[in-house]
Order: sequence, then C-alpha cells, then structure tokens
Amino acid sequence: MSWLTEDDLATSNADLLKKLSYPPSKDHNPKLAKVEDEILEHWKDFSHFCNYVADKDPDAGKRFYDLDEANYFDLMGAVTRPGFRPHYDRITPYLARANLRIKDLEIIAITPECGYATAHQNYYGTAADGEPFNLTYRTTSVMRKVDGLINAGTLKSEPGFEPAVDAQVLFGTDHFKVTDDMKYVTIDVKAALKNEDGTTISYAYTGHIEITPAFGLILTGSPEAKTTDFGHVFTHITFETGAPNFKSLETSRFVGASRFIVSEGGKGPVIETKISKIVKG
Repeated sequence: MSWLTEDDLATSNADLLKKLSYPPSKDHNPKLAKVEDEILEHWKDFSHFCNYVADKDPDAGKRFYDLDEANYFDLMGAVTRPGFRPHYDRITPYLARANLRIKDLEIIAITPECGYATAHQNYYGTAADGEPFNLTYRTTSVMRKVDGLINAGTLKSEPGFEPAVDAQVLFGTDHFKVTDDMKYVTIDVKAALKNEDGTTISYAYTGHIEITPAFGLILTGSPEAKTTDFGHVFTHITFETGAPNFKSLETSRFVGASRFIVSEGGKGPVIETKISKIVKG
C-alpha cells in the first residue's frame, strides 16, 4: 500500500477501509459509521495542519489535543500528564517544516463519543536547526468527542421588543468544526433557556466563523488573545417553545452577529451576540 496524504485518505471511513493492506477489523459497528467519519475528518484536518499550517502557525495544532489531559508515548519516550503542553510547545515548532504521510489507517468507533485509530505514519522534513529528519512509526490514538458545555448565559430582549424575553441558560452544547482549508469554523449551538416567568425556550443557532488572526489566538488558547470586534461571526437563530405567548419567536426569522470577549488575565472567552429580527422592508 502506498503512503497517503489528507487528499488521498477518503471521503468516508467505509472507503478508507478499502485502502487497507489487510482485512478490516470485525469490531466496526455500522450504527457508529458517522462517528468513524467524524474521526476521519479529524485525521484529515491534522494531516493538513502538519503539511500546510504548522510551519506558519504551530499553535494552531493545539486544538487536536486535550493538552493537559493527554498521555503521550512516541519515539521520544513517555510524556505523562500534565506534561504534554510544554512538550508540544518545544517539539512542534522544532519539527514544523515537515510533511506527514499515512497508510493503513483504521478507525474504530467504540461509542458515539469515543474511538481509536491505528496507522503507520511517515513524518519527514527539516528541523528548525537545519537538520533533516525522517521518522516512520506505528501509532495508536485514542480520541473522544468534546463539545463545549454551556452552563451559563442570558438572553434579554431590547426595550419595546415583543414578546419580551429575559431568560437564563439552563444547559446547552456548543459543537464546532474547522473547515478543510482551515479558514473557517462551523458552529452548531443548542441550549435550553428559562424565562423570568418560568417559560422554557429552546434556543439554537448555526453559523460560520472566519479564522482571523485575532480569533486564531482565541482558538489556540493563547495568553495574547484579546476581545474581538463584531463583523466576523454571523449566525442563523431559531427558537422553539410550547408557550402560546412566545410562539411568534418560532415563526419569525432571526440572524445574529457575535464577538468574543476575553476578560483581563486571558479568561474566557465569552460570546456576546446581537440578535436581529428580519422584517419586510
């Protein structure tokens, strides 16, 4: 079997299995095929990062790891938790001018939130000190799906808007995915709200975020991250509720413009969204 880049891997895990040099495992669960496809996209994104992004922005690769939770065992020895973050900060810039090739990648989902992958990797290039390197090794990666949990927030309408809303977030999830060209993040947020009168409202939005330099600092958790301006994050917003006096929220169309607020000391970010109702002109 020949080496593959992210462009050659496949568009689905089912197609990827056809590229194996040996029979696929019997542990693949058809009910978890979508999860395996999501893990494949993670691998393709990581390969794209190594081949095209790492030498320009090594911190962009931090999103592929739970830096403070990871245990890592590779050619350089064992890196135990919580030591992976300084390991990444040292090794990734040093080996950033590199190319990554993969073969015999097999992805197996265990649950809707967890899976693992085995593969051969060939990582080669020129180190920061000018020394060439060419590393070929077997890898096994254990991955879990992480959605941002939302457990705080408010939604308050402007004076004069009907129906008036003054609600608190009860719970929610925030799922995002970086596009293949690493230029945008797609977001999918769902939350349950409780209005001051006790009404429960379901709140959801989808959208795209341009990965500007300012947002890139936030995405990678940089201590240099700052509050962003409005103008780069736009969303489509929907509401659902069983309360008759809030039914107009369901039948109206709303769009949002957002920014990220980073507090002093780099804490956050908090997302602030201005929501507008679309009306006939």
